[in-house]
Amino acid sequence: MARKILGRSAEAVTWVFYLVLLYTLLSAYTAGGADLINDALAYAGIPIHPLLNRGLFALTMAVVLYFGVYIVDRVNRVLMLVKLLAYVALVLVLLPH
Repeated sequence: MARKILGRSAEAVTWVFYLVLLYTLLSAYTAGGADLINDALAYAGIPIHPLLNRGLFALTMAVVLYFGVYIVDRVNRVLMLVKLLAYVALVLVLLPH
């Protein structure tokens, strides 16, 4: 679309911006997931280096993605169900206030 409307040079600039956006999203997602793993392991009393947390998170996501779209869909459904249940629990707890 960028090439049709703005030409070849705009297409290249658009690709660069798009790749930078995807890289920043991936970095933020990995950092957030690594923090969750760090918190879970710290709660269990298992200290681990932050770089290993990122690697563990990336490995976990790679295994899930390796098994295909079906598993990704199932994991996403479970996570959304947990999110919905947490929201309902929050509303029920705060209802008296």
